[in-house]
Amino acid sequence: MKGIIIGWFGKNNLGDDLLEEIARDLILSNVMLKTLISVPISELHNNKNTENHISEADIVFIGPGGLINTGTNYIVEPLKNAKKIVLIGISIEDYTGSSDRVLQFLAEKSAISLFRDADSVNYFKRFSPVGVVSLISDLFLSANAEIFPNEVLYTYDNKIMALPRGWDKNILRNKYFHYLKNKMNNPTWMLPLTQSNEILSMCARSDEICVIDPADKDAFCYLSNKRGKKFIGCATSEAELRRWITNRNLISARYHGTLIALKYGVYTESYCYQNKLRNLCMTYDLPIYQNNTPQKISLSKLKDDGFNSMLEIKSKLSCL
Repeated sequence: MKGIIIGWFGKNNLGDDLLEEIARDLILSNVMLKTLISVPISELHNNKNTENHISEADIVFIGPGGLINTGTNYIVEPLKNAKKIVLIGISIEDYTGSSDRVLQFLAEKSAISLFRDADSVNYFKRFSPVGVVSLISDLFLSANAEIFPNEVLYTYDNKIMALPRGWDKNILRNKYFHYLKNKMNNPTWMLPLTQSNEILSMCARSDEICVIDPADKDAFCYLSNKRGKKFIGCATSEAELRRWITNRNLISARYHGTLIALKYGVYTESYCYQNKLRNLCMTYDLPIYQNNTPQKISLSKLKDDGFNSMLEIKSKLSCL
């Protein structure tokens, strides 16, 4: 059988690329496929070659990550010729109704739907899915559950590292800011990316700043220089991020930044810019930035859920 996997990977975002690697390993280990082609979701937009790959594949895997958000309705047309669709480790990031068309299509077309949060499962069930729908943990957590420590302690003498994210990427679509970027005479074009009190606060509180998405690099390098902070860079691998955050306390606005840090025993407070990170913190009683005093973090439930999630994922994939 032939397979194709479609996701947000391929943009050098560390979290998305880690998820692709894990998903590929899981699929190839549990599904009898001869080939598995990886295609960034953006290539579904008016790309005939990608449409040919979809029609030729026996199974189309969609995920992992927060794929269902505003503006993804364009994926419906190229997926209409898919023989079988499997959603693997995804979440719904848009509950405004603008993505309901794609969700209705996926509910009617997907044989298996594995969502990484309960809100996504409950919303998806509104569309009367014909296939199996299951709640799992995030794929990174599922694949690494046995490596996470049982608890993480706060160390008062450690430096503080901030791992922020751009606040409003849509601002870059404004032609005026593109103009300023190209001219480079006025670097304040970068500041709207960081204009959130919480983002500015976490950077101000930190000694060092790093990012894991190249799209954030210029903005936070500029902000670091302006605020007298040390900008470490943009991590391109899990190993590199681990090296930077070792012997640090972390403030993270990135979902997988938080998970990677906890995996290696780094005390982490999360700024919950997105629902998926807030749900993670609320479910497992993880420290939320500005809401908690330093405390011991217990990861026993998180580890158990991740371990059980991996069993569920393998069980579902082995039925294909």
